[in-house]
Amino acid sequence: MFTGKNTALKFLFFGPPITALSLVENQIPIPTNHDIIVKMIARPINPSDILSIRGEGGYRSSINLPAVPGFEGIGKVVSCGRLVNLELGQRVLVARGEGTWQEYVKMPADEVVVVPNYIPDEYAAQLYINPLTAWLIVTNKISKGDLVVGNAANSTMGRLFCQLSKIFGFDFVAIVRNASHEKDLLRLGAKHVITSQDGDIKSKILDFTKNRLPNVVLEAVGGTHGMHLSECLSPEGKCIIYGNLSMQLYSSQCPHTELFYLREWIYCHSPTERTLEVTKLMHFLWENRIELPVAEKIPLVDFQRAIHLSESTETPSGRNGKIILTSM
Repeated sequence: MFTGKNTALKFLFFGPPITALSLVENQIPIPTNHDIIVKMIARPINPSDILSIRGEGGYRSSINLPAVPGFEGIGKVVSCGRLVNLELGQRVLVARGEGTWQEYVKMPADEVVVVPNYIPDEYAAQLYINPLTAWLIVTNKISKGDLVVGNAANSTMGRLFCQLSKIFGFDFVAIVRNASHEKDLLRLGAKHVITSQDGDIKSKILDFTKNRLPNVVLEAVGGTHGMHLSECLSPEGKCIIYGNLSMQLYSSQCPHTELFYLREWIYCHSPTERTLEVTKLMHFLWENRIELPVAEKIPLVDFQRAIHLSESTETPSGRNGKIILTSM
């Protein structure tokens, strides 16, 4: 039996991560018959992690306090339940465990996705939430030749849509808050970059497309910006809402609005189906050299600096790439 101390970040109340989080030591969990224990190697800081700690939106009602944050990461199997047939030492994705911002995580063995040795830890750690969301939207809701417009385009998700547009053959118009990353987004695959602060987005789209309205909008901001973007659609177009970074509700004017949230897709598919999809995605992204940059790697115990840097990347002049929390 694998025993010892488990260093973890926990929040006892909802609030700003800097004040809500505490570093604690617990016992390493004991696996039941169908579980494994994973020693974490690396995990990213995602916007959803921060929102969960703050208790924004549905997180306040779905999280039981105290809780360990962290929705994804990578680690090595160090202990298996009696009915589990896995090799110790295998690297696996962790996305259905008990919070990745700790040294050891217990997770169901049927959720395991083994990571090939050629994929580095920093890349694998952030393969699940953003890439899987982008992959499912593109492969299920976008067709070759579509004209697609998306906001928050300098985010990880926006950059994934830029890159996937080149592979799947749709035109992606990127909406950003300022033009500082225009050159890089065009390099990644965006057909055009529009700055939301420079005036009427719809007229700018029509100027670029020669009066063709987009038939797909990818909306991640919400509020007034999201509503205005949905109004840019062609009459038969669809607005796919996959996020709400502003945490402001709005009523879309588009009659064909669809919501896509990864957690709902997860609940509607079996562990086997999810594992197969993630395995397929993992190889596809690596073979096509999809960029998942890392801004900085910071030890878990230095979480306050990591969170500060992560939140600063959301500023217009911020760096690109995820902040990765590493283990000791």
